[in-house]
Amino acid sequence: VQPSLAKSVHNALVVGGVWRIATDIEDYALHVHEVMDSLACFENAGDLRVSLPTEHVGKGNAQDAGDLPHADFVESRRFDGRVLTNFERKGLDAGRVIHDLTYVVKK
Repeated sequence: VQPSLAKSVHNALVVGGVWRIATDIEDYALHVHEVMDSLACFENAGDLRVSLPTEHVGKGNAQDAGDLPHADFVESRRFDGRVLTNFERKGLDAGRVIHDLTYVVKK
């Protein structure tokens, strides 16, 4: 998610419209928070506190994520009716946590 994509999605939705994002990659969840939580035109509609590393990791240092500084972020619970994708199943089978993020258009 880049700011330009978020702007396009914002323009496509009406006020109160919902954009849901799910990922099993912790680093991507941090990136989504960095972009989306900083935009005044979207509201994070989550109600679940999660702790994420505040520094980005990649394939070369992902194993160090637990040792990095963490901060609390707000995410969503899995919404009823969301289909379990093959990608999600693989992530769960690999022991990864699914991060559900919900943003609502404010203006």
